[in-house]
Amino acid sequence: MKKLLYFIIILVLVDIWVGINLANQQAPFSNPFGSPESRDKAVKSLQDTARKTTDAVERKIDEIIPK
Repeated sequence: MKKLLYFIIILVLVDIWVGINLANQQAPFSNPFGSPESRDKAVKSLQDTARKTTDAVERKIDEIIPK
């Protein structure tokens, strides 16, 4: 049962890898972050997520602790 779970996890990870490449019109097993555009998009996405999370946390803190 444990081996089946590991197999499913590995399959999902490989599927995501291939899916990202196909969505970017690259070879299925190439590096999905090989092009500078992909790296820049990934970094920008992470920065946006971090900024939105920080804003949400700050708003929640302001709601809990009024000034």
